[in-house]
Amino acid sequence: MNEKDLETLARRWRRAKSIEKKMIDLRRTIEDTISANAEFGTRSEFNAGRYEVKVSVSETVKIDAEILQDVAADAGMDSELSRLFRWKPELEKAVWKKSPQEVKDAFSKAVKFQKQRPVFKVDCRLD
Repeated sequence: MNEKDLETLARRWRRAKSIEKKMIDLRRTIEDTISANAEFGTRSEFNAGRYEVKVSVSETVKIDAEILQDVAADAGMDSELSRLFRWKPELEKAVWKKSPQEVKDAFSKAVKFQKQRPVFKVDCRLD
């Protein structure tokens, strides 16, 4: 691809991104208006003339593992931890990268890396 083609695509990308942002902002404003004026549970359906509106509400839960373990120990409820919570290992990526190859090789059956979709940012430079 030559520089002129890439410049055209970059310009088109920036225009599409601008339109996308405006549409996302508009959609979220509409959703906020519906949310402020309707009562619904975790899953709800509404008839609105020709439209059927479906709403689902989820929540994110963050748990501080250290505090959780301290609370369980203080309350004498260590046995409840495995019943109430799943423990998910997380990779310490910086430590992994610095680890000897034989260590990485040993764990490679359990640790898989998958590339995600690239993230783009296109800025316009005026020469």
